Amino acid sequence: MNECKKGQKTVEETKPNHNCSSCQNGNGSDYFGDAVDRIACLEVRGTEAETGFVDFSEDDPDSSIHADVLIDPKTYEITMLTREQLRKMPKGQLADYTAQMQICYADLHHNYALLVERNRKDNVLKYVSGSDKIKALNAARNRQTVSSTEKESTDIRDYEVNSADGKSNFGRKSMPKRGPDQHKKWEQMPVYEEDADFTQEQKDRLFACGYRFVRKESIEELHTVPSHMYIYRRTVYVYQDLKSGRVVRSLYAKDVKLLSGSLLSADVLACIASDYYMFCVPVDRQVKKLNSEYCPLTSNEVYKWLRDFGKSSIRPIAQRMLELLLSRKNLQSDETYFKSIEEMLHTGRKYCYFWLVRSSELDTQNPPIAAIRFVRSRSAEELAKILGEDYDGMIECDGWGAYPALARMLLEVQIACCLTHVRHYFSIAFKSVPGTSKMTEQELMAIPAYKLITEIGKIFHEEALLKNCSREERLEGRKNKVMKMAVALFEHIEAYMSDPKYDPKSLFGKAVTYAMNRKPYVLAGILNPDLPIHNSACERNFISKSIFRNGSKAFSTNENAAVAGDYFTVATTCQENGGNAKIYFQFLFENIPALMQKHAEDVESQDFSFLDEYMPWGEKYKTYEAHKAEEARNFFARMQKETQVCAYAG
Repeated sequence: MNECKKGQKTVEETKPNHNCSSCQNGNGSDYFGDAVDRIACLEVRGTEAETGFVDFSEDDPDSSIHADVLIDPKTYEITMLTREQLRKMPKGQLADYTAQMQICYADLHHNYALLVERNRKDNVLKYVSGSDKIKALNAARNRQTVSSTEKESTDIRDYEVNSADGKSNFGRKSMPKRGPDQHKKWEQMPVYEEDADFTQEQKDRLFACGYRFVRKESIEELHTVPSHMYIYRRTVYVYQDLKSGRVVRSLYAKDVKLLSGSLLSADVLACIASDYYMFCVPVDRQVKKLNSEYCPLTSNEVYKWLRDFGKSSIRPIAQRMLELLLSRKNLQSDETYFKSIEEMLHTGRKYCYFWLVRSSELDTQNPPIAAIRFVRSRSAEELAKILGEDYDGMIECDGWGAYPALARMLLEVQIACCLTHVRHYFSIAFKSVPGTSKMTEQELMAIPAYKLITEIGKIFHEEALLKNCSREERLEGRKNKVMKMAVALFEHIEAYMSDPKYDPKSLFGKAVTYAMNRKPYVLAGILNPDLPIHNSACERNFISKSIFRNGSKAFSTNENAAVAGDYFTVATTCQENGGNAKIYFQFLFENIPALMQKHAEDVESQDFSFLDEYMPWGEKYKTYEAHKAEEARNFFARMQKETQVCAYAG
């Protein structure tokens, strides 16, 4: 069988060698009769060359033709005709049209790499503006031509357009690239495989002149399976000893059931708890969904389960996490408000609070822990109850006045203030200035708030360079650069206070007052290399809790709010350690109740050290999670087997 040649220039060269099944003929007698199909084939191949989805061979003998010419497909004035118009065309004109199409395709074929480069330049022209456009084009012009065999990317982020200060000025924020951990998570998902090959009958019909197998390809999509809830019924065999009359069962309900007299299982309760406390799906909505799947639960039942098992299985773990956390000398803290109906009815207090205390973001030697406790107010006394009288260390926080008061109560506690909150108040002052969107950079720098925001941004840039350094290198870098920049920043802020136009009651004046009151705490935090200069980790931990607050509105009792704090503690800590909150809840529901009974004396003395091996960073949980992942991967195999059995039985 003759094969098609690439890059032919004349009709005579292509007559005996075309390989399309519709126009294959050995003697060329009916060449023009089927030329329409051949032209359609060339049009498709030419389109593939334009879009960059054609695989060119490396052994093409004419690969040097037009290699130095930049081909633009739009310069070829070829009219696209319909199939009917081609059939009515005279043979001579049809031959010329065929040759013209082949030449166009050959040129696109040999200049594929240059077309990709042209596409890159068009992207730069589209997304880059001002002087950066010229710099990007110059960089593209100076780049060496990439061969057609090299894998190319048309992403605009491949260009490194640098301004005078060395920063990227695309005007668009770059999207984060997928890291190796994300790829690893995709590999852990179960895969349902199916062969989509032709049948032998289809192959005989499609390839009348035979075929050659090239390769296998895969098309992957992410699909979901509706929740598969079912009743797991175990048949238990009961025996009686003939001599003693003792009755023995092959399995006892107390050994397998989570709750006596109920169909509740650990995986169902874990699914409800993770959806409620982690993904902020209200219980009422979950109950409606379960009812639609023929699971007749009520909201009161679910709330009772969450409260009871929260006290018995979740609270001991949350308490132990807090104990382990308070043994560390560098913490970060923040608080957010919630509502409690019980508190409003009895005391008239509108808001209660969840207080977050977590390990330092820079502490890479120990597993991260985030403890969230329900308190009735955000006073220094409430925080002192959480930390205990013996705590001595430094706490990174915002500018709330309870923290300096805490330092006066507990003399061993030191306070470090977040620089992000200092910048926040200057941002509010800057946003109040009208017409900033139309100002030039020089005009913006004349605004005091904008100038100070720029200085704070430079401090954060220097701090980001030290993030992955060792403790000693970070301390040296902060002393040599960050501290000097921070001192200069506060000198500039203080200088504005002596300006005759300074108004302490304005938004900018309030920002200046806020910054100067936090100056000693900000500088103290910079000198501690074990704490970041911002409290962003706490803000991130509180995002889902704020969504939960907006969905749930209020807790009915303070006890329910305290249980929610325990769930928040366990789920957030599990996530910080890279675990799955739903699987970890199930792990705790299955193991902790029996463990608490076994260590009843330790529980009575408030010694929860026996729970250390059940933490989300422990080997027991990691083994359990790996086992659950293996079950998920085998899910489709079991489902296919059950389907085959049902079909056989039918």
